[in-house]
Amino acid sequence: MEDSGVDAVSVHLYTQNEEEIYRALSQVSDKTRLPLLAYESKWSVGLVKRVAQIPRFVGMKCHAELYRYYDFIRSTKEHGFGVLSAGQMKHFLFGYLIGSPAYLCPLAPFAPEVALRFYQSLTKGDILAARQVVFDYEEPLLKHTGLLGYPHAYKSALYLTGHFKTNLMRHPKHTNTMQEIEPLRKFFKQKEIVE
Repeated sequence: MEDSGVDAVSVHLYTQNEEEIYRALSQVSDKTRLPLLAYESKWSVGLVKRVAQIPRFVGMKCHAELYRYYDFIRSTKEHGFGVLSAGQMKHFLFGYLIGSPAYLCPLAPFAPEVALRFYQSLTKGDILAARQVVFDYEEPLLKHTGLLGYPHAYKSALYLTGHFKTNLMRHPKHTNTMQEIEPLRKFFKQKEIVE
């Protein structure tokens, strides 16, 4: 992967045994010079703090609910370890204030100007403006996409915004019909994300 020009690698493990997770991530770290991002799934604060100290691990995608997310940020801040909220501005709205450097935004692939408006509001200290972006864009988007399923909803969003030629999903996944994605298209049109 280093030779192919990859900038970083996200490491996913499918075990809940914390010693196995720590050992496996340490072994991956020993085999590369690339920055690594862990993929958290029901980890303890203690494990996250240990992972933050493994060389080359620069952060993790966090799926925990708010309070554990905050605990992860606080417990790893001194290690320069980025705890990235799994795709919600509303989590990052608070996470940023206690040290999270970044988040994964469901709007960024097809509405980067909205994601930037939110982030710039936070970095300027305008919490009310950032919160308003959550209310105006993210919460209604999640209501539409939740009905369409994951990852189907985001494939449909990328299709509606002209980034993909179709919204077809590979079998056995269900492809959302044009009728099913019409409310999402109307939302995008209302918010001027599409013409």
